[in-house]
Amino acid sequence: MEDIDGFLESAEALPKPVRSELMTFAEKLEARGEARGEARGEARGKAEGRIEGKIEGKIEGKIEGKIEGKAASLEKLITLKFGECPEATGQRLKNANSVETLFQ
Repeated sequence: MEDIDGFLESAEALPKPVRSELMTFAEKLEARGEARGEARGEARGKAEGRIEGKIEGKIEGKIEGKIEGKAASLEKLITLKFGECPEATGQRLKNANSVETLFQ
């Protein structure tokens, strides 16, 4: 902050056209710095978003795989219990409102 204050004090001592040119240059430098910072932040955000998306996708995939595996196991169990064909078991699963009605 001291450097900025010193710069402004020094700029005040310059002739008006030079001071104006210098301040315009300083504003352009500031705008360039802001644009670079924004671009870096955006790139970092995109990278973090991709990583989070991959992690969430893997977690969801594992969960869905486990659920589908358990559903397939349940279907096999019901098929064995009732000695039905897989189509009849599938229909039983669709029509069941609860676990109790599933095994009736």
